[in-house]
Amino acid sequence: MYTLLHLLENKELITSEWKSEKKYYSLMKKGVKYLAAYKQAGSNNPMFLKHLLEEVSL
Repeated sequence: MYTLLHLLENKELITSEWKSEKKYYSLMKKGVKYLAAYKQAGSNNPMFLKHLLEEVSL
């Protein structure tokens, strides 16, 4: 899970910050666009999620 979070952070889809010894993640503008596209494509579409995972791992 944390590997994926770091990949998403490197692709500037999310950002993180430490507060009170806890790390919080937030969507960045680019991440909001990806989320909107994911919802529009239909969250039941496994190919969209596969594409996202392949893209962030490059």
